[in-house]
Amino acid sequence: METDHNGHMSSVYTLPSADINELSMLYNSELTRILEDHAPLKSKLIAEHADCLCYTDELVDMKRYKRKLEHKHKQTKLTVDLEIYKDACASYDTVRQDTKKKYYTNQVQSCLNDHKSLFSIINKLLHRSSSSPLPTSDNPAALAQSFADFFLSKIDKINHQLDCTDHKESQAVIINEQISKLLLHAFTPVSEADVVKLIKGYPIKSCPLDPLPAAVFKETYMTMIPVITNIVNESLTTAVMPSNMKEAMIFPILKKPQLDQDILNNYRPVSNLTFLSKLIERAVRRRRRRRHHCRRHRRRCRRCLTFLNC
Repeated sequence: METDHNGHMSSVYTLPSADINELSMLYNSELTRILEDHAPLKSKLIAEHADCLCYTDELVDMKRYKRKLEHKHKQTKLTVDLEIYKDACASYDTVRQDTKKKYYTNQVQSCLNDHKSLFSIINKLLHRSSSSPLPTSDNPAALAQSFADFFLSKIDKINHQLDCTDHKESQAVIINEQISKLLLHAFTPVSEADVVKLIKGYPIKSCPLDPLPAAVFKETYMTMIPVITNIVNESLTTAVMPSNMKEAMIFPILKKPQLDQDILNNYRPVSNLTFLSKLIERAVRRRRRRRHHCRRHRRRCRRCLTFLNC
């Protein structure tokens, strides 16, 4: 990412300091430009096979040999050639089943500590669909707008209920006093090692709004660590989340499979945020947790000193 294919330095590295929104927009635009230069989007028709991952070279040779026997039987019409062809088909099916069994056994054993991946493999074996059903509609744009209006109305209703909640004045004073004692004026900046640890500590998943797919980001994120660290620290020091990172892809998910899929109230919104926005949230969560542990440790020390003084 530091230099493009023409040898020019990327503007993300040459820009010394900028507004957090400008940095975030520049990060997305530069990655999009580099991806288009090196891997432009192309449409291609691909025949997808269910067992392509466990299709070994041995199976390819056996299938090729089986087809030769089939052609030979069609030419000679002899019973001997038919029996040889049937034996080859039986051997091919046996090896294919054994290979498939070994492949999925290794897949299951490698995902024993990752329940999400394990259920994904099981759903694939049981031919379960991972997509949630949607209400019947002939106009996808109108359906998306109806979901957006419904979810926004739910948010407005929740906000109205929170505003109308009656709190006693004494409780508000106590809460304000507690909050004033727990003010957090600033977050400590993160280092590049902290950012690497945050990225490695969570699964890398991409959103359609991300400039890079997850598979590409996994292989290249080490070259972008200085830029990512700069964006995270700018967000922490200014207490500002970039405006383009507040956007998310909303997916309506049916709450229970047995519910009526034509009723919008039976759906819950699931937001898919960009990877960088989730990384900033993790950095804030890690800093708050560390501050909470330090505060508890100081409280325990004060109690021990008070006990010793007594």
